[in-house]
Amino acid sequence: MPTASDNPGQRSEQAFMRIMAALFGASILVLLLATWLVDPGPINPWALISFFGFSLFAISCQYQHPGHGFVSFDRVAQFAAVLMLGPIQAAWINALASLVHPIERLRRGETLTHSLAAGFANGAMMGMAVLAGGLVYLALGGPVPLTHFSLEALVALAAMAVIAHIVNESMLKWVFKMHGMSSNDPHDPFSLTLELLSYLVAALFTVVWMHLPLTESVVFTGLFCVAIWQLSAHGRMRMRLERLVKERTRDLHVKTEQLHEMTRTDDLTGLRNRRHAQIRLEEEIHRARRHGRRFCLALADLDHFKAINDNYSHAAGDEALRRVAAAFQSELRGEDMVARFGGEEFVFLFVETELGDAREVCERLRRAVARIKLNEYSRQLKLSMSVGLAEFSGDTASELLNRADRALYAAKNAGRDRVQLSQPHRDTLPRIHP
Repeated sequence: MPTASDNPGQRSEQAFMRIMAALFGASILVLLLATWLVDPGPINPWALISFFGFSLFAISCQYQHPGHGFVSFDRVAQFAAVLMLGPIQAAWINALASLVHPIERLRRGETLTHSLAAGFANGAMMGMAVLAGGLVYLALGGPVPLTHFSLEALVALAAMAVIAHIVNESMLKWVFKMHGMSSNDPHDPFSLTLELLSYLVAALFTVVWMHLPLTESVVFTGLFCVAIWQLSAHGRMRMRLERLVKERTRDLHVKTEQLHEMTRTDDLTGLRNRRHAQIRLEEEIHRARRHGRRFCLALADLDHFKAINDNYSHAAGDEALRRVAAAFQSELRGEDMVARFGGEEFVFLFVETELGDAREVCERLRRAVARIKLNEYSRQLKLSMSVGLAEFSGDTASELLNRADRALYAAKNAGRDRVQLSQPHRDTLPRIHP
């Protein structure tokens, strides 16, 4: 039985165990009444013991299918018992086998209370499902033991399968509700197909077994158990392989994302790099042309940065770049972009922003840079930044970058530490080095 996750809305394990114990007790009373009212047939202790072991074995061969939940072969043992021994003996055998089997959960570390609750619930459900299906089978003239197929036997088998499924799913839904859980879809095609095949296999097993001498029937049963075990082992191996593939795929996806992140991130500042900025600029130009959106692009350059490296060390220069990057990120909106374009140069994209608003943001960024202190290197070390700003007006990416670049160098020529707007005419100012 599936394990419920712990949450305040669910019943405690002790309370749930008591409810399931009461359910199992009620099912035992029903079995006693059915035994009194219906002839259980001749009782063979060795047959009872054999089917009890067969049922335990079939239940233990269950495994978790990656997409469809538990796959179990217990229906084969349950209804082979009905077809050989009758519904009363089969119901007692499977109720007790299902009661005992969950004790194996203790080996997996589950609590005794939870294991007992599972045993009581499973025992009640299997006992009632086998009893109800088996009695309908008898009422419709189904032979016990089943030695050959006939139309009457096939109709009785189909009715047994339907009634047993309804009883089992109804009780399972109630058990889930008592534990505060939602049940699985009882009409899942995979589960229904598997269950119907189990009834058919149970019928075939019974007919073949009844036509074999004792020695051959024992060998046949052994081979049948080996086949079930192999199917179970194959299912568990597939489950492990699929889980391993999913884990490897997830790890590969994470590694791919990490590599992708590395290709578009500047190692020193943690900002996006030039390659990412160029891709993003092309995307923004495409959106602007398609939807008529406005945006602005700015190129910024730290003033006299070479002097910082020469006079205070490259470590000071690196720390200055990191603090400038942090200042940029704290001032920008989430939809805007800043990237390190190279050296001490940065590029900004202001999405859906007009030139006047973008200029205010650039001025704020310029003032934020001026406030940065690097006292551990020198109290006299001051930072300033020049900015060239251009508004998109149908340019190509290279044209827009060139306009911002010319505006940047105009800011340098005008004395640095300022924001310069791009002019619509071609800028012929001479370029100077920072």
